Amino acid sequence: MKVKKPMIQIPKRSTKKTSRESDIRTLSTSRHFFSFILFVLGATVLFPCALEAQPRSRPTAPEARFDDLEKKEAEAFLERFRDNTLQASYVFGFEMRVMPARGRGVTYRGRLWNGPVSSDTSGSLVEIFGNDKSSPELQLLFHRNRSGESQGWKFSGKVEEQPPEEWLDEIREGVKILDDDRLYEPLLETDYSPFDLQMPFVFWPDTSYEGRYLLRGRSTYTFLVRPPEEFRANSPWPWEAIRLHFDAEFEALMQVDWIDGRGRDRRTLSLLEIKEVEDEWIPKTLDFRNRETRGKTRFTVKEVAFNLGFPPEIFTPLVLGRWSPVLDEDFFHPVQ
Repeated sequence: MKVKKPMIQIPKRSTKKTSRESDIRTLSTSRHFFSFILFVLGATVLFPCALEAQPRSRPTAPEARFDDLEKKEAEAFLERFRDNTLQASYVFGFEMRVMPARGRGVTYRGRLWNGPVSSDTSGSLVEIFGNDKSSPELQLLFHRNRSGESQGWKFSGKVEEQPPEEWLDEIREGVKILDDDRLYEPLLETDYSPFDLQMPFVFWPDTSYEGRYLLRGRSTYTFLVRPPEEFRANSPWPWEAIRLHFDAEFEALMQVDWIDGRGRDRRTLSLLEIKEVEDEWIPKTLDFRNRETRGKTRFTVKEVAFNLGFPPEIFTPLVLGRWSPVLDEDFFHPVQ
């Protein structure tokens, strides 16, 4: 007998706005875009950032530099970006198209659930569905706290669809902790790994402000980040540095470049389009390009729900493999 999926009861929270609508829109763009591009964590903690010039050589910055920020302004900008989304609750419904350089591609559907786990920890549950829309093929869960520490879990396989009251107090067999090895494994047919989705490099303290540039016709603030020495020594991460490009008007992360040892950008994640939905600015289309394989993965946000109160079960590892949350379609706004 087919068991009907339990419907979670999610009350909407207050959407009261202040008169500073432009400020709200700017911050909203940063919050929602950043959390989606991470897929999972959101920027929840404020790291001290070292923006001084470093003595060792660095990859060459882009051209067309103009109107620099002062050092303190650049530092404040990055701090604002890092210190958000801890208590934000929302759901993104997205389409993920995997387009290899050769052969046929594949399209997945997914949802990202983001919300607070506690007063100082945020959680994100990512579900990716294949052709069978009734059950996710992959579930990912991530936690991040104010100190920047994160933890992740992964489940692949058939979800049992047990209501929370029937769960055992043990993580289901098949749920894997995302340790160093699993962090770098590609997800499904993509070139993208859980590490790439987490984007912990946004919080690395070895950060330098490179200047304000014109990128795809938009004024952008550009930062370069390098991994801590301990991280470089103890992980198989192959890149020399990461370059972050922020839209100067919306304060949104516009592009991320993965830089190799010869100063070349070998992978790029780009924001192509944003949309205003219910007075909130959100990302609509993002491309992840691998210049080595010439493959591409395109993320397109199809629907969004804001200001929700989630039950705590959504963000516990016990959910993985046991339950796929369902939200009444009336909560969603289409992204067109």
